[in-house]
Amino acid sequence: MSRMRTATRAKLIAWGIILLLLAGTAFMIFGTSTFREGRCTSLMETQFSQELSELMEQEEPFELSQCTYFAWDEAYIFQSGFAPKEAYRIAGAEWTGAKWFWNYLVSHSVENQTEEGQVLMAFLKKGKPAACGIVELSAAFPEEGYWKLTPDDCLVKAVSQEGSVGLERVEQEE
Repeated sequence: MSRMRTATRAKLIAWGIILLLLAGTAFMIFGTSTFREGRCTSLMETQFSQELSELMEQEEPFELSQCTYFAWDEAYIFQSGFAPKEAYRIAGAEWTGAKWFWNYLVSHSVENQTEEGQVLMAFLKKGKPAACGIVELSAAFPEEGYWKLTPDDCLVKAVSQEGSVGLERVEQEE
């Protein structure tokens, strides 16, 4: 009788460990609701950078929406060195390009930090991240260090800045 209890107990413990491992694996893949809501398409995985480069070769102003093949209603472009946590606060959303929760845990604190000659871009749809990423680009920013754009107000032009090409916002005439 005692051996039977021990065998049953061992089986229950084994099943418990298996269930914990499965639950842990699912958590590491799918993560928390914050992670799932903050996931966005990486701009590097879209034609955005190529389209932007082609439009910047023209000397005419263009609408940034010409580069996007995804729906968005707000875009934020932050200057080099802008603190990611401050960017999330301003945009009202936190985003990540990580596909798996494990990657998010490991890299989220540094994934949206920019260096000189880079800008952080986030496109939102209904307050949720649609596409995001770091783009090799310089830009002329106002004092607050970022632009907020909408599809109806996103006119920009390429400008030469200290040997590199950058973006400058163009005010639209009413």
